[in-house]
Amino acid sequence: MLVRYRFRVYPGAPQRRLLAKTFGCVRYVYNRALELRKDAYAENKTTISYAQTSAALTGWKKEPALVWLREVSCVPLQQCLRHLQTAYRNFFAKRAAYPRFKSMRGVQSAEFTRSAFGWDGKQFNLTLAKIGHLRIRWSRQFASEPSTVTITKDCAGRYFATLCLDETVAPLPKTGEYVGIDLGIGCLATLSTGEKMPNSKFLDRSLAHLAKLTTDVVRSFDLNCIENLDVSSMMDGRHRARQMADVGMYAFRQMLTYKCRWYGKELQVVDRYFPSSKRCSDCRHVLESLPLAIREWICPCCGTSHDRDHNAAKNIWSAGQAASVRGGHVRPQATRVARDDARRSVNQSALP
Repeated sequence: MLVRYRFRVYPGAPQRRLLAKTFGCVRYVYNRALELRKDAYAENKTTISYAQTSAALTGWKKEPALVWLREVSCVPLQQCLRHLQTAYRNFFAKRAAYPRFKSMRGVQSAEFTRSAFGWDGKQFNLTLAKIGHLRIRWSRQFASEPSTVTITKDCAGRYFATLCLDETVAPLPKTGEYVGIDLGIGCLATLSTGEKMPNSKFLDRSLAHLAKLTTDVVRSFDLNCIENLDVSSMMDGRHRARQMADVGMYAFRQMLTYKCRWYGKELQVVDRYFPSSKRCSDCRHVLESLPLAIREWICPCCGTSHDRDHNAAKNIWSAGQAASVRGGHVRPQATRVARDDARRSVNQSALP
């Protein structure tokens, strides 16, 4: 399967100037090709193919006013035309919106194929055409050579290299262990085992932090149960949205999903309406309400003291395990079932 790895890049001052020129050329070619295709359809109802935009690029390079297009590698320019073709294909297949013009205020990128970069797998040296050797902070080794390298610059001025490799991922050995995972703001994840995974306070390390945590979880547990949080609605409000963005709940869920598929582990997603926090993991009594400010509470039915996040993780674990045994998913009516269980437990406790 195709696997992508991203690493921090530290280019020198001359390389930053060359990358800025490359990003600008890629943006210009993409926008001009997009304008060419839009005008052709608006005027004659005709479509422009990738081959036609590639031929147009050859003509643009010959224009005296565009001589600077020849100062960068031609591979990223051809690749941006391929990406534009893919964007149109996704639009016509109703998988994406209509392609938009690239802005110089957003994330800048340039993709290099195998003919435009040199790779030394033993020394981990990466050299780009017309840019030279890049200083990269490597965090892993590779079993194969990358097929493409994409250099990006984010809005904070940081550079990253994304390597695309075709790798064979072997399933991880079974451990026979199950776990429930509760995601939060103060703590990234609380496991049903009681372990708490802290957040990374540095944005440039957050993805690497999430990648390591999710790999450790998948390596340790065969069944991973997680709640289907509605992250979009949880990000309402300026301050909470910033906290949610820093935590990266969606990225954690996304990484856990594909790593379970890669390594032969099971993932059970508990319905978002399941009362994981308000439900006592011992007697299954469900509270009427539990404000976010309350981090610890005592069950009024059985007297058990609960840590809010740990209790939620244990409830997610039990619900996910039951769904795994049934061979399905936790149903939306799990809330009603939990309340019925709570009423039965109250009635039984009232018996002499």
